[in-house]
Amino acid sequence: GGVTLLLCIFLWAGFNVYFYKRNVVTGVMSDIELVSDTILLALHYAMMLDSEEDIKENINNIARQEEIRTIRVYNKQGEIVFSNDPDEVGKVIEMQSPECWTCHQYSPTPPAMPLNKRTRMLEGADGGQLMAIMTPIDNSEGCSPGPCHVHGEDEQILGLLDVTVSMTEKNAMIRMFQQANMGISLLVFAATFLAL
Repeated sequence: GGVTLLLCIFLWAGFNVYFYKRNVVTGVMSDIELVSDTILLALHYAMMLDSEEDIKENINNIARQEEIRTIRVYNKQGEIVFSNDPDEVGKVIEMQSPECWTCHQYSPTPPAMPLNKRTRMLEGADGGQLMAIMTPIDNSEGCSPGPCHVHGEDEQILGLLDVTVSMTEKNAMIRMFQQANMGISLLVFAATFLAL
């Protein structure tokens, strides 16, 4: 009886931790998507004005948020054209890199991908876990006909926005929840076992 009880309690705790972690990760994905959409709205106006300085200023200001590590804008050739890290600007990433391959493994490249397919987990330089989401920059009304823009009306995607955030704080929450759950599980087992 005691082994079955212990197994049931630990299964319950394991499911609790699993679903809590899944909810935290899904919440972070939604938060990054919301930030990405906000960045795109801020950049759209600056792009319509063809103001590189406004684009840089918007990216740098938004990247000051504590958990945001990088904000990058790629053109269709994979070149980083804007970044909160000026040393990255001008670098070109390979088509087979995780950032690009998510969409470019398909021919033709799909105009849209679900959020979970555009999300990737990375390891930071400090060893901490990062989450990054790529968001396509769509060709919208006003992008192609302007005198200063070179985008054709037939181009669906003009580039990509890549936002990377630290998972350090969220992972600490998950670990604390996991430890608390295991502690409560042991306490429930001990109390139940002693009561029998």
